[in-house]
Amino acid sequence: MTSPQIVVSGGIRGAVPDPEMQPVMEIPDVGHLLYGYGRAASYKAAARGDFPVITSGRRKVVPTGLLRQMLGMSGGGGNGLAA
Repeated sequence: MTSPQIVVSGGIRGAVPDPEMQPVMEIPDVGHLLYGYGRAASYKAAARGDFPVITSGRRKVVPTGLLRQMLGMSGGGGNGLAA
């Protein structure tokens, strides 16, 4: 089964992984996937709240399940957070 594709005005940018296979994504990867942003712009978007971010110590990541929910994607289940 393939991951759903994010379609933007310029065409397909990429896929959001299944939370069961990849529970979190790095902020620069999400910024690039959603908006085509570079590293710095991705972190600014995360700080603005453009996508969900969780912090563990000094590390900030994006829960894949919450990202899929935000985008209205089905499948994958869960919220990307350990119970």
